[in-house]
Amino acid sequence: MSQQPVTVPTASLHGKVALITGAGRGIGRGCAIELGKRGCSVVVNYATSKSSADEVCQEIEASGSGAKAVSIQADVSKKAEIERLFQDAKKAFGKIDIVMSNSGTESWDKTEEITEEKFDHVFNLNARAQFFVGQAAWKYLENNGRLILMSSIAAGLLGVRDHVLYNASKMAVIGMIKAFATDFGVRGITVNGVAPGGIKSDMFTQNAWHYIPGGTPEWPAEKIENLMAEHCPLKRCAVPEDVARVVAFLSSEDGGWVNAESSPYVLPFVRTLESAGHTVSVVLPDSQRSWIGKAHMVISGPNYGRNTTAVFALSSGTLGAALEASVCGYRAIALSFAFFDRRNLPDVVAESCQQALRVCSWLADNAAWGDGRLYTVNVPLLKGCTEAKTVWTRMLQNEWKQGACFQELPAASAVDDASTEEAKLRKQETRNESGTSNPAAESSKWPRRHFKWAPRFADVYEAVQSAGPGSDGWAVKEGQTSISAIRANFMHTEPEVEALKGKLETARLPKPSKKRKKVDEDVVPVPRDPKRARREASPPRSAQNPYVDLASDFAFSEIGETGDVLLRNLYQIHVAMKSHHRNDPNILAHHLVRAASKLPQVVIHTLSECVKRPKAGLDLLKSNLRAANRAVMSLISGLSRLSNAANGADVQGRLIYAYVRMFSSLIEALGEASSREISKPLVGSEERPNTSKGKKKSENAKPANLKDRPTLNALTSFLCGILDLLDPKVEAHGSLFEGFAYAVLNKLGSRLYTLVFEHARASTLEAEIARANEPEEIVNSSQASVLQHDCLELQQAKLEAPYLIHLLGRLMNEAPAHLGAIISTKTGKPKQANNKGSMKGALALTAKDRLQRTLVNCMFGTEGVDAQSPLLDCLKMPTAPSTPLSMPKVKEVEVQDWFKEEVWRLLGWEVLAKEGDWEVM
Repeated sequence: MSQQPVTVPTASLHGKVALITGAGRGIGRGCAIELGKRGCSVVVNYATSKSSADEVCQEIEASGSGAKAVSIQADVSKKAEIERLFQDAKKAFGKIDIVMSNSGTESWDKTEEITEEKFDHVFNLNARAQFFVGQAAWKYLENNGRLILMSSIAAGLLGVRDHVLYNASKMAVIGMIKAFATDFGVRGITVNGVAPGGIKSDMFTQNAWHYIPGGTPEWPAEKIENLMAEHCPLKRCAVPEDVARVVAFLSSEDGGWVNAESSPYVLPFVRTLESAGHTVSVVLPDSQRSWIGKAHMVISGPNYGRNTTAVFALSSGTLGAALEASVCGYRAIALSFAFFDRRNLPDVVAESCQQALRVCSWLADNAAWGDGRLYTVNVPLLKGCTEAKTVWTRMLQNEWKQGACFQELPAASAVDDASTEEAKLRKQETRNESGTSNPAAESSKWPRRHFKWAPRFADVYEAVQSAGPGSDGWAVKEGQTSISAIRANFMHTEPEVEALKGKLETARLPKPSKKRKKVDEDVVPVPRDPKRARREASPPRSAQNPYVDLASDFAFSEIGETGDVLLRNLYQIHVAMKSHHRNDPNILAHHLVRAASKLPQVVIHTLSECVKRPKAGLDLLKSNLRAANRAVMSLISGLSRLSNAANGADVQGRLIYAYVRMFSSLIEALGEASSREISKPLVGSEERPNTSKGKKKSENAKPANLKDRPTLNALTSFLCGILDLLDPKVEAHGSLFEGFAYAVLNKLGSRLYTLVFEHARASTLEAEIARANEPEEIVNSSQASVLQHDCLELQQAKLEAPYLIHLLGRLMNEAPAHLGAIISTKTGKPKQANNKGSMKGALALTAKDRLQRTLVNCMFGTEGVDAQSPLLDCLKMPTAPSTPLSMPKVKEVEVQDWFKEEVWRLLGWEVLAKEGDWEVM
């Protein structure tokens, strides 16, 4: 038994104007009448048969829909007449919303018999005409309009002889459709094609027999139709009304998502924002990797209808994009429109958009922001939503109880009608739960079986009903607008990470016991020097591998809110480094700079925690410094990544400045650690208590040697590890090394001055001179506090001295590779230092001089130094990008003389002393 044609009502087209070519007969006629019945005014184009076109107009106006129709003659194979057709249509109705190109002719010519004239005739009507109709549509169509081109199932049909011209011309139309869709999308115009086959129109009888093996034109029409119907899974031939309903769907708002370039919800909201004076720069996220995020991104109320919260939070387009924006430092609102049907009435959508704008504006002005805060807003698509309550809610934690289910569709079926899709799904679920449904019977005649992914909406509605008041799903169901405050972070994975760590420890095999080596009995074993602790692992020499394990490598402990910010930035760096797509260098640079600013704060915070817990504090410090070292590896890798990226050089200056500031702050952390160590005096041998059993010590006992300070030791090792990460072959690393070297020498110069003069250097020479002239006796309390401060500074300098020397030794060991080495006359290669801790014999003389001048300047300052003094040729702190230039101290009346003197000073006066004739180069 064959299926009978059915009529399914869809969205209204009242107020729209359509232009249809070839609308006097066949498919074009059926489409014109169908659009007219739905309220669309129609321009009926015809080539020769005016009477047929007038009949179509009469039928449209007699349908009672209020639509108007006018017939206009034009030969669409000629570009000039196409232009006239569109001009006349615009004059008749004032606008054009829908264009359907329906021109075409059949061809059953043998390949060897096709002439140029025949070729031009077929392609002019089937391909050329459709292109120039599309070109005119671009000019005359309203924004967000519809362009529909007519192709044919024959474009991809195999096994039919003498059909080359028709096949090729219709295949060309398919290419146009795909290309036009991209070009027209910038104006919100959707471009789609209809490829019918076996349509019972006026061309059916004279052409259909060609598709039947052994067919002849002498067969009766009924036999041809029955045999053609056998080729269709529905066992019937199509009629023009079948095609017309597809065209009506594509012409209406229901077809607004087919081209993937517009939405019945997003576009009105964008217009609402723009009308309120806002600039909309990004409408949709550029990456959607999941069905629930892509297919229903803008038609999902997070907790009603198509539900996307909790389980799907990071994969859905709406909430996922907002989370990403929030952790990137932007204010973010996840806005969803919760629909209850698919009518999308313009006045209802407009009211909901106004409600969304009002709520978002209020949040922007009054809500709390920062630290990953964001908000989800759900606006119901209901009339009167602006007058209903707006309530604060929690997010409903829902789930798909049975996961996703696949529903089998009839063979060769079209997409479910939008207005009945969800109702059918709910009925199907009800029957499944009651056990009364029958599975679809398999058919061996079906060449393919069709399925669709159908989520179980019953789970969602049950979750909403059982949740009760207070959730966003319940509020939307009541017609209210809901607001939920959430915070974006990735710390919720900690329990899972801990569980995985436990499994990993369980899975690790025990290390095999080491066998003791046989020791010669004549050899006296000497124990390892206890002052030199063996490294747990050699520091990495390269930062080329950015792929780190976030769970273990960045395992900071007890680092507070500052640490949370650091972790979020490290996560974003990790994501950007793993991505194989081109990312905006400014985004990666933003996270690198923020991480570099937060890292020293985390280290200093850890030092303060060490004081509070003397026993466990050192382990905490070592653990966090290991994590900090891996964080620095990511920062260095990010700099290298930007060095190779397009436009990455523009942000390198910002990164180098931020990294040197970070290193300077970490060196200053040595002072923080030494000040805390002073409060914990070491127990020297001379301070040990005397006992009656022991002999009395000599009054002139030797002072104790320097003792190791574990916190300073750990910090210095951490700083040395940072120097080891720099690669001399990377140009940007050379600039980093110079900045790091300046930071080390600046600290050394400060402490060297303190140890030589037994007080810290004053801020100015005037203050230093005044201090030298002060009497030795203490006159007032302020002078006493200064002396006490100097005493503390001296003690700190003594504690830091061995560690600063170790850091300087590591710096000098690396200096030849970064600042320049002496080239050997024998080998032509840079010389190697004879002593790993010394630069002698390896560092270039110019580089050596620069380092020495840098130390002098860092020790005594540059105040009063002549601008032409060679002392100023030294390392300096990098300047922050985009900082204003320093202005010279010159009076306005002296600018002319100063300018002339500076020009000749910089260029030299030798040119004026030139004697004799000038040589022409």
